[in-house]
Amino acid sequence: MGEMDIRRTSTDQLVAREYSGYQDTGLTSLLDKLAWGSPLILKGPKGAGKTLAIEQWAAQNEVPFLRKSCTAETTDRHLLGGYVMKSFEESFFVLGVLGMALDVANEMGGCVLVLEEINALNEEAQKAVNGLADYRREVDLHSRICKVYRLKGGAKVWIIGTMNPGYGGTYELNEDFLVKNDLPYIWSSGRLCNFKGCDHEDLQPPTVNGWFWSGSGVKMAPTNSTPPGWSYQPWSYTSHKTQFEARNVSQPDNAEFDINGSVEACMGLLNDIYSDGVKWHDIACYHTKPFICEDSDQLLEYVQTVSPDLEL
Repeated sequence: MGEMDIRRTSTDQLVAREYSGYQDTGLTSLLDKLAWGSPLILKGPKGAGKTLAIEQWAAQNEVPFLRKSCTAETTDRHLLGGYVMKSFEESFFVLGVLGMALDVANEMGGCVLVLEEINALNEEAQKAVNGLADYRREVDLHSRICKVYRLKGGAKVWIIGTMNPGYGGTYELNEDFLVKNDLPYIWSSGRLCNFKGCDHEDLQPPTVNGWFWSGSGVKMAPTNSTPPGWSYQPWSYTSHKTQFEARNVSQPDNAEFDINGSVEACMGLLNDIYSDGVKWHDIACYHTKPFICEDSDQLLEYVQTVSPDLEL
């Protein structure tokens, strides 16, 4: 039996392009700080320049750049690969973007893989990403070509997903992405209004009505209710304080204030730390954690004002 014909896009076609007119708003500097860490999700409106910024970073660092636009029709075949018939007697296997990113990383030392509109992937397609995104760092193609691709020593793949908030026809990212990537917690842009101007009547009491998304300024639903369009309450039903009381103390609870005087004015997603699943918790803002990025309309408008010729 002859050697299997396995094909992928040649590495020289994956060179990131650097655009001379690109004006950074701080995102490439942020990518410098986060480089090669946990998988990252950038959230922002369509046309905000999320993928462009990533490609600029890849070009500046001379890292191969691979992108895949995801839709509801994207299947694990697109991500893992599939056979192509050359003739009735001959076929070859084309690697999907996951195996391709890993293979390129083994060849070149690293590769950036951007999954655009990652929340458009259905649950099964999302699960196909886990093997490369979590501690295994592999793409299992055993059921397809009896082969498992693994990262070699020192090689790196950085997976970055992008999302457009409110984009129609998308899925909630399944909890596997947080759980299987072994992330105990991750920051969001959720913020408590506890500063000057937060004494408005409609924000009282702040722990219930004073939370908002700092990237957009949009007010959150009251913390004691299920947000519109949600099928469940994202805030946890329990907390650090529960262990000291004969009942569940739901989030937000400002627990750290009782410990060291720090107000828990930021919101993060905790991964089953209190045996409650993946839930929202209020947290003191000084803690260091991975985070979900959210583009700011205000900053984008500023960039458009100072650089009117820049296409965002």
